[in-house]
Amino acid sequence: MEWTAKMKLFFQLLLLAALAGCGAKSSAPPAGKPAGHELPLPEIPAMLADDSSRLDYLSAHYWDGFDFKDTTWIADTAALEQAFADWTGILMKLPADRACELSGDVIRQSGESPAMLLRLAEIAEHYFNNPNSPFRNESLFIPVLRAMLESDAIGGEEKLRPQLLLDAAMKNRPGKHAADIVYTTASGGKGRLSRLGGDYLLLLFYNPGCADCARVLEYLSKSQSIGELLRSRRLTLLALYPDKDLELWRKYLPEMPDSWVVAYDAEQAVNEKETYVLPAIPTLYLLDRDKRVLLKDAPVEQVEYYLKKHAADVAN
Repeated sequence: MEWTAKMKLFFQLLLLAALAGCGAKSSAPPAGKPAGHELPLPEIPAMLADDSSRLDYLSAHYWDGFDFKDTTWIADTAALEQAFADWTGILMKLPADRACELSGDVIRQSGESPAMLLRLAEIAEHYFNNPNSPFRNESLFIPVLRAMLESDAIGGEEKLRPQLLLDAAMKNRPGKHAADIVYTTASGGKGRLSRLGGDYLLLLFYNPGCADCARVLEYLSKSQSIGELLRSRRLTLLALYPDKDLELWRKYLPEMPDSWVVAYDAEQAVNEKETYVLPAIPTLYLLDRDKRVLLKDAPVEQVEYYLKKHAADVAN
């Protein structure tokens, strides 16, 4: 099953469970098992008959029954993280703009309890910003960070990390022009990202010998749709090595496809100037012909899906 289909099925099941259970507490724990915290879901007004309205209400009022001053929740890690995960899954079924309006609410509502605010912020970072999280979503994380910076409940030192994370998140956002890169090829020739042609530019940051990089390289090499776009020169693929071990990089050059632009960052602009923030390797960016970001740090499956869906429209 494709990545998109898996995610769609997961959230459909989550939505059905959430809507069916509204207004009811979780079932009691088995006999002999200590009871943990339970977050009651809000009662959805009967007048909200369609699923989209009910989902919006559930998302906006999800935390109404949560006592943000009850710091015993902090020690109940499983219960607190499960409550957050369920809410995140519901948020991600909303239109993107609406989800972003709501994602910072949990931080704003916890303003009277600094300890709770910081714990929820920690969970939000894990779910929204961890490269291995299935809920990873920078657009949902940005309002969380802004809410922390606006909060009077925490001091300046506790705002240093949110500010750094926000600065990183705001770099090369979708819809914005990508930062230019001067790259160097194996022959010593130099070029600029901004001067590469094609309807699309796929920017791949990779490390030779990295297991997940090998998986992504193989996926891209075997993708028929990506291969067709490369052959027609409607897509340019820039595979950029951001580190300094050129001996290792040259060792793996024979494995790289001839149709790609394979290069390294001789100026170390990515690592030292942080023109791009790489939370993990490999990292993929998809740009349009004007070098505006379409997809940022996207899974390779999502890149392929996007190109299949949109490349024909650009051609017409």
